[in-house]
This record gives sequence, structure tokens and C-alpha cells, in this order.
Amino acid sequence: MSDATKRQDLALATADVVRDLLATYAGSSLEELGLPEGALAAVRPPRPEMGDLAFPCFPLAKALRKNPAQIASELAQAAPPHLAAAAAAGSIPPVAGCVAAGPYLNLTFEPGSLAGFVLGQISSGQAPYGAALPPTGRSTMVEYSAPNTNKPMHVGHVRNNLLGLSLCRILEAAGEEVIPVNLVNDRGVHITKSMLAYQKWGAGKTPESEGQKGDHFVGKLYVRFGMELAREKAALAEEAGLDPQKLDKEKDRELEDRAPLTLGARALLRKWEQGDPEVRALWERMNRWVYSGFDETYHRLGCTFRKWYFESNTYQLGKKIIDEGVTRGLFHRHPDGSIWAHLEDEGLKDKILIRSDGTSVYITQDLGTAVLKFEDFDMDRSVYVVASEQNLHFRILFRLLRQLEMPWAAGCVHLSYGMVNLPHGQGKLKSREGRTADADALLNELATIAHRKAVEGGYATEAGIDLDALADIIGQGALKMYLLQVGAEKDIQFDPDATLDFEGDTGPAVQYSHARICSIARKALAKGMLAAGDLASWALPDPFADLGTGSPVRAPAEGPWRKAPSGGAAQPAAGDAAAAAVRSAVGLRPDRADPALLVREEERRVSLELASFPAALRQAAAQLSPSPVAAHLLELTKAYARFYHACPVLRAESQELMRARLHLSLAVAATLRRGLSLLGIQAPDAM
Repeated sequence: MSDATKRQDLALATADVVRDLLATYAGSSLEELGLPEGALAAVRPPRPEMGDLAFPCFPLAKALRKNPAQIASELAQAAPPHLAAAAAAGSIPPVAGCVAAGPYLNLTFEPGSLAGFVLGQISSGQAPYGAALPPTGRSTMVEYSAPNTNKPMHVGHVRNNLLGLSLCRILEAAGEEVIPVNLVNDRGVHITKSMLAYQKWGAGKTPESEGQKGDHFVGKLYVRFGMELAREKAALAEEAGLDPQKLDKEKDRELEDRAPLTLGARALLRKWEQGDPEVRALWERMNRWVYSGFDETYHRLGCTFRKWYFESNTYQLGKKIIDEGVTRGLFHRHPDGSIWAHLEDEGLKDKILIRSDGTSVYITQDLGTAVLKFEDFDMDRSVYVVASEQNLHFRILFRLLRQLEMPWAAGCVHLSYGMVNLPHGQGKLKSREGRTADADALLNELATIAHRKAVEGGYATEAGIDLDALADIIGQGALKMYLLQVGAEKDIQFDPDATLDFEGDTGPAVQYSHARICSIARKALAKGMLAAGDLASWALPDPFADLGTGSPVRAPAEGPWRKAPSGGAAQPAAGDAAAAAVRSAVGLRPDRADPALLVREEERRVSLELASFPAALRQAAAQLSPSPVAAHLLELTKAYARFYHACPVLRAESQELMRARLHLSLAVAATLRRGLSLLGIQAPDAM
């Protein structure tokens, strides 16, 4: 990690000072002691009165042959000159207290100096508050979304989309070159099922004639296929003297394989792979309908992609790679013509790569796509954002890539995330059975609930607010924070009613904190307590602004399916000059506020939370998880709420203190705005 990155992270900068202290104390560096660089990493003490940062001495005990508590005590005695020198050099704020607390070395910074240190970084737009951290030199592709062209996206896809878009933003802010891409599942038997359904029951209808989004129109056909297939299976079971409600998985699969609809869908797939003109024309037409619907949903969610990959373009490359593997003796052709990979050395069952009829399976096209992606971008790392149900699939895929001796195979990473289940014991989402929380309907429902709660709670009280636009922003904020604050690996039971609350650990609570600060600043301007020229500002970084959704088909600008406002550009606050100035304000100019006045405990806690933002970003990037950023925003919101109730801003005891507290407040707003943007959430400046 570069020295510049360390200076922009208080925890890292302080850890550097403590490591230098240790080298003097022990006569050896961490490396010479055989310890990793992170052996003296800073942590937050469990209680505020214990200090601002703590350094556990447990890792040093064996190397120094001393009790950790003794090491902490001796370091505390030796520390003051080192800490003072570092503060004089501007590396860290001056330290007011350095004590041993059992096996921990605890440091407390001077409150006013701590505030000046972090507020100076924020108001000047230093990284990562106002810009990305210095380049790491690493490029990472993030493949996310991966929808099927036989149905609209549901809340499970939403979790994927939100993880992917936020991970792209977090990695970019951490200094990486990020390549967001989408892999579209546009071929296979699941696609021909909806095509067969259209041939049988579509009756020449179109999304336009039915007043539906294209993906919804096609998705209803897929559900119809599933319902009719269930009837066929039941009939076959009854013919065999079986109870359709008491079939085991093996018998159910056998009946499904024999059902006329299944045979028809597979026959369509063979025709598709053979290039049948009529089948291909229907496939292209239905895909265009779906892409138009995806474009609208992606635009609303804020998803952007540099490139879309289509499995229809990669499965042939996958077949070629597999044929080469057969020639090299890596894969084996069975007498029926199917091709398999032997994976016994991995403790896995053999994996089919090509069916006996010559058609490909998922892993066929995934092999081709993996090769094509690295040929296109030559990145250092390829991250696949895919649900945990596919853990085995990716274990096999990565094993096959290593077996094929792909030089970049070690750079492939599966970001596995848990399933999204319906509440009240309804189980998992299953599109074919129609048991889905449709993404568009979900966003509309959340916007409706947010609209009602904003009105009932008296939040939407300022003139000039577009309540429909605001409700969509709040609804999305609720959903995104709800899904992203949980570790990706965990399953989620999703209930829309649980996501929306203007208090507690929720997206609307964070958004409301930002809006409250903007309201305070507007009042200060309106009352003449502050001039627009007093404000420091910088533009919120938007690294993917030049990218669109990447969809090959744009959604119509108007149509009967446009029932909800886009959350992309709505600004609920009035568009006057004061509102515009506050919207980008990040504090006061250096000569207009004195942070040294911010010495109360509530002010110190807010300053410390602000200083923790770089560490949260660093942790999120290292873990490939947005949850540390989400957790930081929730903690900052709570710290500011305590400050707001204990420390009047506009009614402060003096003009100087008012300006200092407003300076602090605007820095909080800037950090909330920056952090929310990393999660793909808008920060309304009025609620």
C-alpha cells in the first residue's frame, strides 16, 4: 500500500507510527521479528472513554517473550516522543492520551486537532472523500447481473445487481481500474421454453399491444409454460398409477423429461443451434423485447456496464475449447457422444460438458466466456457475482480452467451471495412457478410505501419537493441498504415492509440525516448567518458516468409500462441558488471556520467516525463486500444524531462555534453522500 494511501487513512497512519515505536522499543522491525505488517493493526476500543484507537499487543508476545500487558505498558511509556514527532510532521493529529489498557495500547487524539485533521481532508476533497485513492495498478472485471432472457428480474437479481454495482464503485474508489460487464443468459432450453409458449399461446400479441414491459410479457409466457408442464407431468403420473403430489425428485425429473412440452423445448433448442431461420428470428424478436425491459430496470437501479457478453456468442468457443481438451486427453468422449470431465482428484463427480445430442450446457459457454473476457481486457482479476447455489459450478469451472492451463485461472474469483427468500415460510423465489418478487413491482411498491410514510411522518414538508421522485429515491435507498448492510454470504428473508423506516439502521435514516444537514445549511444562508462564498465544495465523483446500461435495445422514452419515475436524475429540493450551493457543499472554507472549537465528546465522536471512512472503504475493497461501507454510514448517522441533539448548530453559543459545527455537519453530509454513492444510493438534500 502506498504512503499516500496510508496518509489518507488515520488508522494506517497511526499504525505506521506505532510500528516505528515498536522498532525502537524492540530493536527490530516487524519483519525482523517474523511478524506480518498487519500484526499491529488498529482497532476501535469497545467504549469511547477508553480511547480513539487501540493496538493489541498479543501478536508481539511470542516474538518478544513478554506478557502482552507488559509490552503495552512499556510502549505507552516510550510512545510520547514518537507521537509528538508524527503530529509535528502532520502525519497524525496530536495525541492527548496514550495509556496501556491491559494488553492494548490505547490512544486518544486531541478533539479539536482531530476535527481539524479530518475536516481539512474532507473540505479539500482529498481521497477517498472527494476522489479515488491512488491507483493500485490492478485491473478487476466485475461480472454481475447475468439475467435470463425468459423473464424479468426479481429481488434475487436485484441483490446481484446491487452487489455488483456497489462493488464496482468501491473498488474504483480504492484505486483499481474496474471493468463492469454483464453476461446475458440468452440461449438454452430455458429460453426455448418461453419461445415454445409464445408459439402455442402468444396469438401474435406483443408487449406494445398488451401495454407491458417486454421482459414482463415474456416472463408471463415462461410461467404459462411451467403451469402447462405441471399439468402434463400430473397426467403422466396418473397414467402410471402414481400420485402427482407424492413424487420423489428422481421420478419427477423422469416425468418432466418425458413430457411433450419438455421434448418440444429441447427440439427448439436443437433447431436453434442448427441455425433454423424461423427459430432464430423468433428468438431475436423475443430477446429484443426483454432487452428493452432490462434497459429500463437497469437505468432505474443505476446499473452500468462497459460490455454485455451473450452466451449465444460464447458457447461455440466453449465447444472448441472442450474439443481441444479431448484432443489433449483432458476430457473424455463417451460412446453416446457426450463429453465429460473427470474430477475425482477434486473429490467431485464427473461433469458433463457436451450432451450426447451435441448441445452445450452452462459450463460449456462459461468456459468460452472466461477465455473471451481475458482476451478482451487482459485484466488481473475476474470477479463473478453469482448466488451461492452455484458454488459447486464455479468450483468446477475454475478447476477446468486450471486443468486447461489458462495462465489467468488463478485470477478468477466467485463472489458468492446468499439466497433471497420470501417471508412467512414461502421459500425460495422460483420464476417458473410465478412465485417471485418482481424487481419493477418491488420498486414501485417501495416507492408507494415511502410516499405514504413521508407524508404521514411529516418528512416531506419543504416546498418544491417532487414527492413521487423523492419516494422512489427513498424506496430504493431502503432496499439497497437493507440488502447491502448484510454480508453477501448470508441468506436474507425479504419483506418489503421491513426495509422502510426513517429511524434505525436503514437507508432512509441515512438519507434523512443528509437531508437534515442540507436543510440546516439552507436556513443559515436564508437567515444571513452564512454566505454562499463561505462554502467549500467539490463534485461527487461519478467514475461510470460515461457508461450507459449497455443494453442493445433502449427502452421507449414513453409508454404504458412507464408507471414509475426514474430515480436517476430527480432532485427533490428546490432548484434555487442556495439549494444548489448546499447540494455540493462539503464544509466551510479554511478561513471561515475553526475546527479547534469542536471539543465536546459528541463532536469528537463524529470526527472520529468521519476519520474512519477510509478504513471502511479499504476493508470493503479487501473483502469484496459493501457491508463495511454500509455499516460505517449507519454508525456515522447515529453519531451525528447524538451530536445534533446535544450540540445546537444554528443556536450555538457564539458565531464562531456555529460556523465550526456547521463545518462539521457539512463534512458529515459530504461523507454520507460519498458513501451512499458507493452503494448506488442517492442522497436527497430535502425530505
